[in-house]
Amino acid sequence: MTENAQSSSPRPCPVRRKDLRVHELDGEALIFDPRSSDTHRLNETALLLWQHCDGQHNAAGMANTLAGRYNVTPQEALQHVERTIGELLALGLVLQTGGGEPGRLAV
Repeated sequence: MTENAQSSSPRPCPVRRKDLRVHELDGEALIFDPRSSDTHRLNETALLLWQHCDGQHNAAGMANTLAGRYNVTPQEALQHVERTIGELLALGLVLQTGGGEPGRLAV
């Protein structure tokens, strides 16, 4: 399967909210949410996943990217992706596209 979500069946692909203010510095990011006035810090790995929340990448594609970049198995990478994207969904920093249950990312 390719890194993006193009397959015979549509898979939910998270997408970043457009109204968030993002400041990247030294491989990390600060995200300001104007709705809640909260600021969130993303480490290097979370920032990589955040950057892939473009409506084109699903959890499996993101996991392949992580497994290729870091010394982790595809299964470990998928667990990390699901946990991180789940947190971003719960915080309302990303939205789910392509159907599925709100707050749940399908692979």
